[in-house]
Order: sequence, then structure tokens, then C-alpha cells
Amino acid sequence: EQSWLTRRLSTSALTRSKTAVEVPEVPTWLSNAQAKVRSVIDSSRFGNLLALVILANCISMGVQVDWAVRNATKVEPKSFYVINTTYAVVFLAEFLARVFGSGCYTISLENPDLGWNVFDGLIVFGSLMDEVSMRLDGGMNVTALRILR
Repeated sequence: EQSWLTRRLSTSALTRSKTAVEVPEVPTWLSNAQAKVRSVIDSSRFGNLLALVILANCISMGVQVDWAVRNATKVEPKSFYVINTTYAVVFLAEFLARVFGSGCYTISLENPDLGWNVFDGLIVFGSLMDEVSMRLDGGMNVTALRILR
């Protein structure tokens, strides 16, 4: 039985080209791991949990913005940095799980979720840039980047 990725690649534009493309055989353990990750990220429970995390992140950002408006001259509490870093790590892990589960199909032009995958990748990239800039610039406030996230 062919793995999901192998079946997907065999029907892709790559194999319909005039030049034969050699698709390397995916090790069984990797294919099994991808299938397990895919089954988790495609489940409704995972989707619901992620929706709750996104809602909690929005509430957290609202609380942080409210605090910043009321305390414009004060330094943000360290707990805000911890919370933001935690959300960035969670969203990065979710994105990496999606990429691992789908493999090259994540960025395939044939993937109907390509737009969402690119959008998700940009949001995660923005979160990581926010985290890096806070550490490099000693806590520079990049509120616009956080709001975009």
C-alpha cells in the first residue's frame, strides 16, 4: 500500500511532466508518524482546542493592550513576556505539526489550503520576529506586530 504522500505525489503535476521525476521512498516509520500527526491535526478535538487557544490569545492581547493604555509610563510585567512566548511556541508547534503531517503537500499549488498555510506561516513568522526583537532590543514594544498576529 502506498503512503498518502506517495499517492499524492504520483498524481501531481511533477509526474505528468515530460521529464520523469524520481520520488524518494519515504521510510515506513516516517510515513506512519506523518499519518498519526495528520490524524491528530485533522481531528475536530484538535481544531476546537486550537480555537480555544486562539480565543485565549486574543483575550490575553486585549488585557495587555488595556494594561499598556492605563499604564503608559510603566514597564510591562514579565508575565506578559512569558505569556506571549508561550503562545508563540504553541502556534509554532501547531504550524510545524501541520507541515510535518502534510509534507511537501503543505506548499503544493494543488493544495486547496495553500492560502491558509501561507497565511499561518506568515503569522507564525511574525510572532517569532516579535520574540526575537524583544530579546535583541531589550524589550522593544512592537505592538503593531502583536496586533497583526
